[in-house]
Amino acid sequence: MYRIMIVFALAGMTFFAGCGKKTAISIPESLIGTTWDGNNGGVERFSLVFAADKCTLTKSAPSQEDEVRVFDYRYERPNLEMTDVSNPEKKLTGKIYTDGESYLCLRLNNADNSVVLGFWIVK
Repeated sequence: MYRIMIVFALAGMTFFAGCGKKTAISIPESLIGTTWDGNNGGVERFSLVFAADKCTLTKSAPSQEDEVRVFDYRYERPNLEMTDVSNPEKKLTGKIYTDGESYLCLRLNNADNSVVLGFWIVK
């Protein structure tokens, strides 16, 4: 009888060992040090990396050299404004969204407010 109780106790601990409080994902206070991945529905991949005062947008495609653009940015949670360093007339605006549990999404728009790219961080 003692052995049966031990087996049930161990089984119960194993069953509940994986249970825990879910970690909530919230919109970050700062973007410094974050990397966002995205694509445009095709084979091109995009990476957006944030430093203290600049961010770098890299476009990668098979059989092509990476295209890199540098932007100045201003972040006021959850809104983002990016200005192309080489062409200050080109601006992108964006907003960060989350479901609170599994992802952060950054949607970038150009001047006419059409969606340019979507980026995400998945936890």
